[in-house]
Amino acid sequence: MDKETQKELTLLEEKNARIFQVMGSLKLLNHQVKPFVKRLEAISEEDAFACAALNESFQTMIHDVRFFKAEHKSLIKLGLHIPSVDQFAQNADRLFQKKAGEAYTILEMRRISVYIYRMADAMLTQLSAEKNANETRIHAIHAKNGKYYFNRK
Repeated sequence: MDKETQKELTLLEEKNARIFQVMGSLKLLNHQVKPFVKRLEAISEEDAFACAALNESFQTMIHDVRFFKAEHKSLIKLGLHIPSVDQFAQNADRLFQKKAGEAYTILEMRRISVYIYRMADAMLTQLSAEKNANETRIHAIHAKNGKYYFNRK
C-alpha cells in the first residue's frame, strides 16, 4: 500500500472513531432528554418545588450540550461537515439564552428539550450514514490492496 493510500485510510479511520465518539455522546444526551420530557409533561407550572428540581436537571443538560459543541469542533478539524450537526452546534447558544443559574419555565424547558430530542435523532441518522460511507471506502481500499475481511460490508 502506498503512502497516499495509507494516509487516506488513517484519515477515514480517525473520522470514524470521532463519529463513533460523537454518536455516543448524542445517544447519552437523547437518553437523558426523553425521560426529562416525560417528567415535564407530568408537572404543572404551579408546583415550584418540582420546577426547581427540573431546572437542576436541565442545567446538566445544558452542560452536556456545551460539551457536544466542543466535540463538534473536533469534527470540523477532521473536515467532517454534517448539516444537522453543524446546524445544531450553531443554534445551541441560542437555545440557552438565560444566564447560568436563572430558572427556565416549564414551557421553555419543554420547547428546548423537544428540539434537542428531535435534532439528536436527525444527527444520529446522518452520522450513521457518514460512518457507513467511510466504512465502505475503508473496505474498498483494503479489497483493492488485497486485504479482505470476512463479515464486513
